Amino acid sequence: KKERVEVRNNADTLVFTAEKTLKDAGDKVSTDDKKAVEEAKEDVKKAIETEDFNKEDVEAKMKILSEALQKVGAAMYQQGQPGQTGEQPATEDSAKQGESKKDESKKGPVEEGEVVNE
Repeated sequence: KKERVEVRNNADTLVFTAEKTLKDAGDKVSTDDKKAVEEAKEDVKKAIETEDFNKEDVEAKMKILSEALQKVGAAMYQQGQPGQTGEQPATEDSAKQGESKKDESKKGPVEEGEVVNE
């Protein structure tokens, strides 16, 4: 009985993840990929509707849903965020680190015990 509860919980979690992923994906993925996730998600939901569900059947359907979600995730990753260049945005801390590195290269290496003014 414990295994069945765990399978149902895992299936519910996967369905929730699928719904959230589709919502987050927006138009970054193809309609075919979205449709595959929707269909697999519905299959999993139907498979766990009854108390006497077939554990192996549910696990097989969860695997199909996971694979469909991986395709969506890959498509989202390839699309990236609008305006994203692949570089980290410059923050105040990273700018200071860059300056420190420049200063270090001008002065040479810092020896142990030496006081460095910034």
